[in-house]
Parts: sequence; C-alpha cells; structure tokens
Amino acid sequence: MLIGSAALAGCAPKVVTRSEMRRLRPGMTYAEAVDVIGAPGRLRRSGETVIGALIPSTGEDVYVWTNQDGSLVSAVFVEGRLGGLSERGL
Repeated sequence: MLIGSAALAGCAPKVVTRSEMRRLRPGMTYAEAVDVIGAPGRLRRSGETVIGALIPSTGEDVYVWTNQDGSLVSAVFVEGRLGGLSERGL
C-alpha cells in the first residue's frame, strides 16, 4: 500500500493547464479565473522574483498558478479585472 502511495505522489495533477489558460478572457474577475482553473492563484508580492511571471505595476495584482513541474500561468488584474496573461512551460 505504501509503495502505491509513493508512486502516486510523483504523479501530482497539474494546477493549471494550457486548455484552462485559453479559457481565461480579458475583463474576467479573479473569482471567475479561479472558477475556470479550479484552484486559487498565489498573489505575487512586489519585488518578488518569479521567473516567467508578469511583474505587477502600481495598482495591479498579479496572481500566479504554478504546477509541480515549474510550469506556470500568471495573470495581471487591473481594478479587479483580467488585463493580461503569460505562461511558461505549459
């Protein structure tokens, strides 16, 4: 039983896929984006380095969804609405 559990741990499901990213649309709220992806993103802090992610400007929030393999999607929200996306490795 333990061997099966260890094997499954290495096959963790992706948090975000290319298909989900393609369903994100400009103007969506963060809550709508979470509904599409099925998981909350992590708010990127100012000055934090996240390779491949968007960099927030004043008045913007950038959320990052990172998969276990390091691939990610980042989304910038301006006044609470999706303004742009980037991805790395999907």
